[in-house]
Amino acid sequence: MLEIEKRYDKKLIDKACKICRNKKCDCNEEHPEYESEELGWENYTKFEDIVPNGNSTHIIRLRDHEIVEKEINKIRQDFENKEFQTEYFTAKYEWDFLKIFSDKKEIAIVFRLENCLSVKLYKTKFEKQLEEYFFENYGEEAEFFGEVNHIEETIKLKNSKISAKIRTGNLKKDSSWEPSSFLNFYINGDHIGKALIRFHASEMNDCGPTIMMFEIFPEFRHQGYGSEIMYGIEYYMFWKNFSLMRLDNTKTIPFWVNLGYDIDIDEGEKYLDPFDYED
Repeated sequence: MLEIEKRYDKKLIDKACKICRNKKCDCNEEHPEYESEELGWENYTKFEDIVPNGNSTHIIRLRDHEIVEKEINKIRQDFENKEFQTEYFTAKYEWDFLKIFSDKKEIAIVFRLENCLSVKLYKTKFEKQLEEYFFENYGEEAEFFGEVNHIEETIKLKNSKISAKIRTGNLKKDSSWEPSSFLNFYINGDHIGKALIRFHASEMNDCGPTIMMFEIFPEFRHQGYGSEIMYGIEYYMFWKNFSLMRLDNTKTIPFWVNLGYDIDIDEGEKYLDPFDYED
């Protein structure tokens, strides 16, 4: 029988010397937990696979998980009362979803996860009206009401000289609710690392920004860039109205524990404390 739960204790973390506790550690010891093998990026989404088409996705994590299924029916009724058209789909191995139309033109899709609603809004004249509806109905009662804009942008990370080029959207051949963000990181013109974030933790069928892959290139490691970048990502997500970050790749366990992530087997999570991300 498989072990149900495995926790990583202090002994494992201490094996990683000072790297997991000192952002600018110059230690030359080997760190197998930190110096991971070549990451399998070839099996993951690439920067050019993502389409930043100007749409947006609002990801709503409800505190009362039991009402999610009922809410889809309520949303459907509300929009039909406003003389929009709707179509509800139940897929055996996928998420249930509701399409909303105006004059037979698709203007939004609402996906139902176990405890979340994901609302994809197309760039139409109804976008603002739809956004207001969902915020008025779920803004206050949601654990978070995150906003994901399907755009390409370059930002300066908070409290850092590092910049991030971010491309967000759905994949070219993907019609699902799940947007992805690919981030490339630069300092002084050097490309120092990259990350892939999706907004669905598939193992738990939960929503929220989930780090699928994160890498600092070997020649730029042990200079504190990893921690600096992760703070910048968390700050960025916090101000997009997310209160939770998840991990789907925990090869470098001490690094993540040092940043405050709770690790359970091969997953992790961190609640974003507002006091850590104030302007």
